[in-house]
Amino acid sequence: MASMRDFINSRKAQQQQSNPEPAKPTDSGERLTYRCGHSIPRTKFEEKHCPKCRAEHKRNKNQRRLVRQAEAKTDNIQRLPDGSSYQKKYDATSQMWVVTLIIPLDGETKHFTATGSGSMKTEFECDALWRAWLATK
Repeated sequence: MASMRDFINSRKAQQQQSNPEPAKPTDSGERLTYRCGHSIPRTKFEEKHCPKCRAEHKRNKNQRRLVRQAEAKTDNIQRLPDGSSYQKKYDATSQMWVVTLIIPLDGETKHFTATGSGSMKTEFECDALWRAWLATK
């Protein structure tokens, strides 16, 4: 009975026969030597972009990053202001939640209250009330 290792080795051999590796470029012996003394084969040097293209690529990458950051800052407009809070109370007699959204704005505090059978749904209703009020400003 063959071991698992023999089985795996035979499968690898079959795969290598059916999928031979592509030929690697041969090193012509030409090398590029930097001032510091490091050297690389010329083929590797030819595959890289020139310093001007690398700088342009880096500049474009930084621009895309700045655009994403600016978009993220504009997305924060839709969030609740810092210090906002919800107060929830359950009224067992009516089996309803009373949720109050408290938002501190420029020295004053705004309260938006909604009542509903579900806690989260009622929070969303308070949020919708705040957004409707905000749209009028």
